[in-house]
Amino acid sequence: MIEFPEEILQAIVESIAMSRILPHKNRQEYQTTELLPLSMVNCQLRRICLPFLFSYVEVKGHPDVEKLTALCAVNKDFAASIKSIDLSHFLFPLLSQLPPSHFPNLVQINSTCNQLTIPLITAIKFHPAPTFFFESFTLPPSTSILDNQLLSPSDLAKVILDQQTVTDELKLIDIGKYLSRGVRVNILSITLNTFTTPVLNDSFGERKFLVFANLCYK
Repeated sequence: MIEFPEEILQAIVESIAMSRILPHKNRQEYQTTELLPLSMVNCQLRRICLPFLFSYVEVKGHPDVEKLTALCAVNKDFAASIKSIDLSHFLFPLLSQLPPSHFPNLVQINSTCNQLTIPLITAIKFHPAPTFFFESFTLPPSTSILDNQLLSPSDLAKVILDQQTVTDELKLIDIGKYLSRGVRVNILSITLNTFTTPVLNDSFGERKFLVFANLCYK
């Protein structure tokens, strides 16, 4: 095989990995179908492909937690490739069994959890992962979280919600309080039957939040 400079091979692998945007939002997941055969050509290409092949892993049960921890302990290159972990909502009490030292480049934990539980609050507060991403999540009343200081602004800044739908004025006010304390929302959909501009202004005012990609009003 003709030897190519490392930089060229790296550019080729990156181009293949990013050739198609996968539908999973915010998950650090790349195209791997074409990379798999390429990674088997030789050790050099395997090493270059590794960070893309294993950037995203799913943990669906307790056995997965044990296997992932054991594999990361013996394979540092594999562990260093992981940037995003999909964690089932019932596994958050087991998050402590995934030592941060095993995942030096972890940037995000994704979950299907749809409500704020004590294990989830504990994870957000104390796990060093900088981002927690939720596809479908019901925010509790702001008084129960913000007034009681269960999560600080630095904790809330770790939270990304894929989509939030506002159906009443109280929810709109609540969302404004969460956004002002760091929570990020990809899509904010407002579906009020009787919508008044002052309510929106009272909730968001003239503050500019870099927290959602789309604001929809229906």
